[in-house]
Amino acid sequence: MDYLQFHHRLDYLMKERDITGRMLVKQTGKNPATISNYRTGVTIPSIQFLQQLKLFIPDMNVNWLLFNEGEPFLNNQNGSAANDQKKIVRNTALEEKISKMESIISGLNNDFKEVKQLAYESLEKLKGVASVRLMQFCNQFVNTQISYLYK
Repeated sequence: MDYLQFHHRLDYLMKERDITGRMLVKQTGKNPATISNYRTGVTIPSIQFLQQLKLFIPDMNVNWLLFNEGEPFLNNQNGSAANDQKKIVRNTALEEKISKMESIISGLNNDFKEVKQLAYESLEKLKGVASVRLMQFCNQFVNTQISYLYK
């Protein structure tokens, strides 16, 4: 294995698949410092890490990653066109989910506006009732105090 270039190839794979260091930490269970050491060439990755990486990036060519033999990704006969097509499919599905979420949020926003308006109306009504009750309480208190003073 050419250890001095492994980290460059690992970074290439991560960039091609939009994988962050955090994603690798989460997927492999490795410490962030360990992942950083792999990416900078300080530490040689374990077999366990390579197995987890292969599960995370199934079309990764392990021979390319380890020995710089072949292409970075398996079944890459059409260059990056196959990868671009996969990204488009994923984006279409994601756009559909986003559209559904936007309509749900819009409905919730309208419901919230209605609830907010009802709350304001109720508060205004309660202010009137509360001020009348407060005035009654104050009058009763003052009358009680006056009666104690004159006794």
